[in-house]
Amino acid sequence: MSILIYRLICIQVSALILDSNLLANIIYSTGRFQRFFVSPAVSRQCFELSRRFVAVDGTFLKARFIQTLLLAAGIDADGYNTILAWAVVESENRDSWEWFFRHLRRAIPTISLEACTLISDRDKGLLLAEKVLGPQVIAAHCCHHLKENFVEKFGRGLAPLF
Repeated sequence: MSILIYRLICIQVSALILDSNLLANIIYSTGRFQRFFVSPAVSRQCFELSRRFVAVDGTFLKARFIQTLLLAAGIDADGYNTILAWAVVESENRDSWEWFFRHLRRAIPTISLEACTLISDRDKGLLLAEKVLGPQVIAAHCCHHLKENFVEKFGRGLAPLF
């Protein structure tokens, strides 16, 4: 398939998804799928009434195509986890996280307009990419991931401290 056909498919899929109250962006470079971002309207509306807390993480997708899933989750007013947005990207790196955060900021502008806590595992490019969200976002680190890093380096003796 040519690049033109991919672009036409991209426009059609984006329009279809946007009609379904999803914010989507599909990028095709060199004729190959690169990235996809989704933030459902209900999630965007839910964040307006939620705690100003966002947890982000990435994980590998090991199916036919090797990709990475990036996820942003929040906590609603009732204390339940809410998925705010997700993306499928080529790998977990600074460029992918910056792209994800730019789209997250555009989908949910409140994240960068009000004081908000962003918790992450300090992984591959996240520390540098967090700056995309702006100065109102306070970066924090996940204690579970910190504990795992300490246990891996120093043994199980420090685990009870967490």
